[in-house]
Amino acid sequence: MLDGGALRASGGAWGLPQLDGELPVRVHAYVPLATWPKLAALVATEGRGGGHLTWGGVKAFMDGSLGSRTALLHSPYEDDTTTSGLRVEELQDVLRHVHDADAAGLQARTVPSVTPPHPPLPLTRSFP
Repeated sequence: MLDGGALRASGGAWGLPQLDGELPVRVHAYVPLATWPKLAALVATEGRGGGHLTWGGVKAFMDGSLGSRTALLHSPYEDDTTTSGLRVEELQDVLRHVHDADAAGLQARTVPSVTPPHPPLPLTRSFP
């Protein structure tokens, strides 16, 4: 699950710990990559959750989607040669945020809609 605003409580703060008793299914929540410092602070004060709700991951979308012709391709779309897609995040910003979130002990994910036109993101540590 990616926080698209549904996990926000009043004042713009995440209400993650308070939601656990309300959920009928198990959820591992991911929040936007650029907000990693806020999540790191939450993990430091509240832990990573438990019960039906856990958190500790950040996620970035690298580009758009195939259906809307916003997925970033190596060359223009065959049926619309005016576009080759849309980069949602600049690669250097994503690299910096992934590095910092990883160093803070958070799980970082990036989601390209198709094969990305850049190499995989380097991580600062390996995971079991």
